[in-house]
Amino acid sequence: CRNISRQKKRSSLLAGAIAFGMLVITLMNALTGGVVQNIRENFSHALGGHVFIMGREFSDAGQMVLKIRPDERLDLLLEENAAQIEAFTRRSQAMPSLIFGSKQTMHLVYGVDFQEEDRLLDSLVVTQGSLDQAHAWQDCIILPQPVGERLGVQVGETILVRMETLTGQQNVGEAKVIAFVEDQEQLGLSAAYVSRSYLNTLLGMNPQEYQMLNMFITDLDVTDQFSRIFREGLRS
Repeated sequence: CRNISRQKKRSSLLAGAIAFGMLVITLMNALTGGVVQNIRENFSHALGGHVFIMGREFSDAGQMVLKIRPDERLDLLLEENAAQIEAFTRRSQAMPSLIFGSKQTMHLVYGVDFQEEDRLLDSLVVTQGSLDQAHAWQDCIILPQPVGERLGVQVGETILVRMETLTGQQNVGEAKVIAFVEDQEQLGLSAAYVSRSYLNTLLGMNPQEYQMLNMFITDLDVTDQFSRIFREGLRS
């Protein structure tokens, strides 16, 4: 105390430096927490949920097909755990060749229900075009900006989508580019988006069928326990 009272200026500077340091640490923790939360939200919206269920079945020819048929056990599990489920989405997916003129590239495409996936549309950062018509057009596509640049396509133009059906036949469709969005490759994910019913048509599925059930849960701390409930429930 005597040393502090003798050198008040230095003590004041020291106290100010400590206070400033604590302020910086507090701000950095808040900023880091906000960034992590934002990345987590954007990643979960891009994927369509926190917990994912994929369906597999075998055709009469013994070929494995990715599809989820109506399942009473799954419906019952969704009902029993409704309090822990904030929302869920149904999606299909494919890795088609996207073609425009003489250029083509293979890219992951998700089939989504745009009317149900408002969170997805809100999380996408549009660089060109608009997402306003995503609900109205069945054959529209949303492309990551780098994919559009590789193809040399512009918003409003039509590209070819070539893929195999679930049973191995070749199929080709057309899709109109309505928007370019910022790529999320830094999150380990880069995907284009079309309507699920349209992608199902190219895959040889009924419009209402799907391949993945993705669930947003209310508490990420119980993800493992929540997943175990569904895993064991579907096995029983």
